[in-house]
Order: sequence, then C-alpha cells, then structure tokens
Amino acid sequence: MRERAAAEARTGADGSEPRPSRRSAWALLSLAIGAIAARLAAGATRRALDEIARVRDAVRSGRLDVRADAARVVPGLRPIVEAVNETVDAFALPFEKATSALARVSSGEPPELIEEPACGAFCRQRDAINALIAFVRLRAEDLRLLVDRASGAAAAPSEGAGRHRDRSSAA
Repeated sequence: MRERAAAEARTGADGSEPRPSRRSAWALLSLAIGAIAARLAAGATRRALDEIARVRDAVRSGRLDVRADAARVVPGLRPIVEAVNETVDAFALPFEKATSALARVSSGEPPELIEEPACGAFCRQRDAINALIAFVRLRAEDLRLLVDRASGAAAAPSEGAGRHRDRSSAA
C-alpha cells in the first residue's frame, strides 16, 4: 500500500508524467523569488552607481555643485550616496574659499584671512593662502610707503617702515 502511494506521488494515478513533489515546488518557487530579488537588487545597485558616477563626472569636469539624488536610490543604499555627497561637500567649500581668496589677490584686492577651522591638507592649504595674503598685504604697504616717500609726502612711521634700509641716507 505504501509503495503504491509513493508510486502515485511520483506519477499520476493513471501512470502519467511524474508530478513534482511539494518540496520541488517550493524549491522552484524559492529559485524564482531569488532570481527576481537579484534582478531588483542589481537594478537598485545600478541606480546608485549611476548617481555616484554622475557626481564623479561632474567633479572631473570642474562642477563642484552637483550632488547625487538620494531619493532616486532605494533606502538601503541612500547612506552610500549621502556619504559621496558629504565627501564632495568636504572638498567644495575649502576649494571655493581658496579660489575666492586667490581671485581677490590676483585682482589687487587682498581678502580677509581664511579663518574656518581645517584639518590635514585643508589646514596646509588655508595656512599657505593666509601666508600669501599676509605677504601681499606687506608688499602693498611697502609700495604705499615708497610712493609716499617718492612723492615727498611725510611718511608716518609704521610697523613695516623699518624693514628696508633707506638707501638715500646711506650715500
């Protein structure tokens, strides 16, 4: 009796094609669900990578204002996209401050010193730009003093006035 039930489970009662067992059906269903989940995950990953690539390409072309749209990415991958945006933000602000300061120096208008806190390479950049600003200010004061002396104006002694030896009195 048992053998007959087992044989009928493998084939139809009339001897037709074998019927899949419940275990096989669940295995097939699990494989199908896994394949669908893998395709969905691959699509979600592709969208996240596309957003990150868009930011990378923008940075490569000098556009530091572009950010990835975290809303276009599944919630599980948003922290990655947001971290990329935060990384670009960390570079963009010091870069903009440096560019602004150098543009003002090059136009003959020394800017205020950069006072934002910075670490590592950003600190070295800030300090180098601040040293340049201080140097340009000193040279601007030197020029003002030289022009005043050359025009016969009485130059008031200042902090920088004694830095240069007055060659006219040495002769």
